[in-house]
Amino acid sequence: MKRLITSILLVLHCCNNVSAQGFSIKGMLGDTLNANKLQNGSVVLMRAADSVLVTFTRSKTDGSFVLKPTKPDIYLFMASFPGFADYVDIVTVSKEKPVVEMGTIPMVTKSHLLAEFVLKQQIGSIKIKGDTTEYLADSFKVRDNATVEELLKKLPGIQVNKNGEVVAQGETVQKILVDGEEFFSDDPAVVTKNLQAKAVDKVQVFDKKSDQSIFTGVDDGTREKTINLQLKDNMKSGYFGKVVAGGGTDEFFENQAMLNAFKGKRKLSVFGIASNTGKVGLGWKDKDKFGGGDGSEVQMSDDGFMMTTYTDDGSDLQSWSGNYNGQGLPTAWTGGLHYSNKWLNDKLHLSSNYRLAQQNLETTNNTLTETSLGIGDGGKQYSTQKSNTFNSGQRQRGDFILEYKIDSTSELKMTGNIGYSNSQSYTQSDNATSRDTFKLNSNARESTNDATAKSANATLVWKKKFAKKGRTIFWNVDEKYQESYGTGINISDINYYNPLSVSLVDSVKKIDQRKETNSQRLSLTSKLSYTEPLSKKLFLELEYGASVNNSSSDKLTKDKDTSTQEYNTNLNNKYSSKYDFNVLTNTGGANLRYVYKAYNISFGGAMSNTQFYQNDRLLHVNTNNRNYTNFFPKAAFNYRVPGRQQNIRINYSGSTQQPSIEQIQPLQQNTDPLNISIGNPSLKQEFDHNINLGYNSFKVLTGS
Repeated sequence: MKRLITSILLVLHCCNNVSAQGFSIKGMLGDTLNANKLQNGSVVLMRAADSVLVTFTRSKTDGSFVLKPTKPDIYLFMASFPGFADYVDIVTVSKEKPVVEMGTIPMVTKSHLLAEFVLKQQIGSIKIKGDTTEYLADSFKVRDNATVEELLKKLPGIQVNKNGEVVAQGETVQKILVDGEEFFSDDPAVVTKNLQAKAVDKVQVFDKKSDQSIFTGVDDGTREKTINLQLKDNMKSGYFGKVVAGGGTDEFFENQAMLNAFKGKRKLSVFGIASNTGKVGLGWKDKDKFGGGDGSEVQMSDDGFMMTTYTDDGSDLQSWSGNYNGQGLPTAWTGGLHYSNKWLNDKLHLSSNYRLAQQNLETTNNTLTETSLGIGDGGKQYSTQKSNTFNSGQRQRGDFILEYKIDSTSELKMTGNIGYSNSQSYTQSDNATSRDTFKLNSNARESTNDATAKSANATLVWKKKFAKKGRTIFWNVDEKYQESYGTGINISDINYYNPLSVSLVDSVKKIDQRKETNSQRLSLTSKLSYTEPLSKKLFLELEYGASVNNSSSDKLTKDKDTSTQEYNTNLNNKYSSKYDFNVLTNTGGANLRYVYKAYNISFGGAMSNTQFYQNDRLLHVNTNNRNYTNFFPKAAFNYRVPGRQQNIRINYSGSTQQPSIEQIQPLQQNTDPLNISIGNPSLKQEFDHNINLGYNSFKVLTGS
């Protein structure tokens, strides 16, 4: 009896072991010519019925591999290794044979293949070529009429968040290209949400080097995570598109359409969106926002050159996903046109876009702020704000990239854009401040604004490389111009209360003013760069540049004449200002760069002389002319693990930030009479130390 029980337990134990093993396919990749084992070879398993990817792995140091399918089936097995022909076989996994031993897979170099055995078609789902990961789109099944965004979500190592931002290999994707070209460059969401997945042949993910690195052949360490969508040949000629229409009984609607007409190297696309659900489809990282504000910021980069950025307080139409991220749900109409082509044997290349938009937005806000005035009997202060705002506006923008390869050693590139926007707004608000149970003040406000903004920006780059590798010269000229003007009405009724009584009004102040703004900005920058190879590994970089940044801002206030009910022609000097802020910068710098295999090390710096000229044209005072001499140190260390998606980077740089004209213009802003601000013309520059330490490691096969 004991022997019988023991036998039964042994049988059950063996069955459990077999069950625990699951299904697996084992083998080893070997070089048949040189009798070597192949490490890090790509091993892929697909369903034979539809070629859908099931699992994949890489061979270990001894060439061995293990694939673990989840169920019995007939599979297509493929092994590949750089320089070797792909090995393809049919493998059957069954319950009767859960473990398949394939032994040593004989990998043959392409140079030793007989002509009649050369593999004509490659069907690998994922291929790794250096720093580029390539996905074969048709190997990842998506629904019919799926978009590129849906395809990207299926690819291992790529995530798309709720805002439409794409993260590849742990890093945010900065650009999405179509056949290597920018396509609606200010809004990649147009590509991901409108281009159909069935038009894509391959998805390539790589770290794009800077234009200077590509041209010179000397790696400057700059990388930009990029996705390139390579279209199928039959999709490069003909017409294809997409139309989506939706509506509901609650008066919400969302409609969009895109039509593409491709022929060879010519691409022509048009799209349109009409929606009141927040779908606006505009401007991923596009800084030309909707509205007519005139904020600006002047900043010195880490190599000592001036950068001027413009922002405004209009409604923001920028987003990765094409959705409005501000308050409320706008009713928006958006349209765009893209055209690109190549001529003269690809020496001349043009890529251009045109966009237009109309938006209406209505919002209601209620805000309550509680502030503790200190411990003990300090008490609390309460501020309430209720507002209703209506905005309406239009925007147009055109941009282009024109590249011309003069010869094999020199190139000319010109980029430019021009924009126009107009917006109208109306705001009605009620504000109040109290301390504990006592009212301090209350304010009923109305304001209107009609603003128009125009911009024109252009950049010209000339590049020349010489016979000696690494000896190059770059010349860059950059121009930015913006003008804005607007008019509006500011009406306020302010009550100041007696602190000893709950509701007794102590004094009343009424404001009824017309506001007029007019500003212009012009930035011109020229920069000359020269690189000289001191050896095969060491390079010297020299730079010199000059820039002019001129800003002019007129903010005028006119009071209403109570007898004529007209606004006076005379200015209210207390709330008016005419101010100029001009900046002249000269910068020279040097940098040593050491490039050897996976290492890229650089250090250097720049000296800059910056002169500020400030002129108060209303008071006829030339004031606060200042002169700064700055040193901008910088150092960088980059190490990229050869053959792997792994890198370490350490960067240090110094930079200055200069005050904007809005911050230094000595103007009292009384659009919110309970919170009046005034610019400080004596503001000094700030100096920032920037240190960045980064480590990135991505494993394609495991997705980690």
